Amino acid sequence: MSGIWRRFADGIPEYLARHYWWAYLARPGVWFFDHEPVISLILFGAYRKLVQAALARVDPALSTLMIANVYGGFVPRLAARLHHPLTLVDVAPIQLALARKKASKAHASIRLARMDAARLGFRNGAFAQVIVFFLWHEMPPDARARSEEEAVRVLREGGRLIVVEYAPLDAGNPLARIAPWRRVMERLEPFLAGFWREDLVSRMQQHMRARFGRHAHVQQVRVQGGLYACWVFADGRQGHGLPPSGPSFTLADSKNRALR
Repeated sequence: MSGIWRRFADGIPEYLARHYWWAYLARPGVWFFDHEPVISLILFGAYRKLVQAALARVDPALSTLMIANVYGGFVPRLAARLHHPLTLVDVAPIQLALARKKASKAHASIRLARMDAARLGFRNGAFAQVIVFFLWHEMPPDARARSEEEAVRVLREGGRLIVVEYAPLDAGNPLARIAPWRRVMERLEPFLAGFWREDLVSRMQQHMRARFGRHAHVQQVRVQGGLYACWVFADGRQGHGLPPSGPSFTLADSKNRALR
């Protein structure tokens, strides 16, 4: 079994082929995991809540990029909501085909391109809105850092970046109190422990400041008892680009803060 991943390595980042071929690159895995009951089970029943949290923060009038396909109904629902075609990139052709099939079935407009999340082929500021849904915890640190930088690079001034991910491993996260289950999760997700050790908000603020010369305004909403979170990082001195509701904060008060 150890060498099976090499069959999927052509044009695919090694970490993705080696660790996730069974979930994202092999046809049986793609068919199996693209069922919402399966996704909901994996996410402890939180999938629909996370989809709703993300969609509630989407501005349908903005040009939108989604970095990497996601299983379930999120992509067609997002594409159907937008006033302009959704642009979706993924490094795996099988994922692009899946996104096209679901968008077509939903009669939603979508533009697809094969790209590595760590090396996007778009100009600076190409999109007013960028969405990343459960991607970064599955990337090794170097690829994750490049992908974060790329997500901000293609964001235009005054735009917003919406991120759905595992919440920080703080007092508000139940996995912080259940060490055995946390170790199981880290075993199943080889890069999750490293993701938790990093401060996503601080990292994104660094990227935003490097790109725009100022810190972003941030909204953070915790989901499923604090296990997951949906963030909006909006460029603008007065928080322009933030959705009209939800708690917000800047770098000065974002450290060690868990909003629920």
